Amino acid sequence: MSITAMPSTGIRASPCCSKRPTGCARKFTAGRSDRVIAFSVLVGLVCILLAVNETRKFRRRQNVRPAAGATGLVEMLTDPKEAAAILLVQVAAYGDGQVTVEQKSRIMGLMSEHFGSDEEEAEGLFSFGRMAVGQIGDVMGSLGRLLRPIREHLTLEEMKGLLGMMSAVAASHERADPDARRLIEETRDALHVDLPVALRD
Repeated sequence: MSITAMPSTGIRASPCCSKRPTGCARKFTAGRSDRVIAFSVLVGLVCILLAVNETRKFRRRQNVRPAAGATGLVEMLTDPKEAAAILLVQVAAYGDGQVTVEQKSRIMGLMSEHFGSDEEEAEGLFSFGRMAVGQIGDVMGSLGRLLRPIREHLTLEEMKGLLGMMSAVAASHERADPDARRLIEETRDALHVDLPVALRD
């Protein structure tokens, strides 16, 4: 008996369906890898940009290094505005250790009103003050050195204005904070100026 060959259907298997890794499969895998790498690079760049942006807020002066210790930070201070920012943030942070959005807004407004700072400088001063307080802890132990640029560069009236600024920030607490009041009184005594009327008993 003879065997008759089946007629060809004309359908041929696609090269991409082969079990062997063909060029089609390799191109697909390579394309997916490229996309994963590109996405990872993009995420890395975004993280770097965010870190640089935060660093710029803290590095308002080239001689201020975030890695410096608390003592070194205070020793390097020469700008009375930066010293004032530290005092204001410390007054705000007393109590629960947090500075609210309202307190930040008040500090920036006081910087603009008393020191003529524009919004960018006021934001930078606040960020510097917050960073410094985070490093120093309680500024009471460094008050003498912290007040040196204030004594050297501010007039008597400006020093009184600073005490008024500290008083205004202290008033933002829901309850009178004894630590904030003590810092204001110690600052007044160290600067040898009268206490603002609002703080007198």
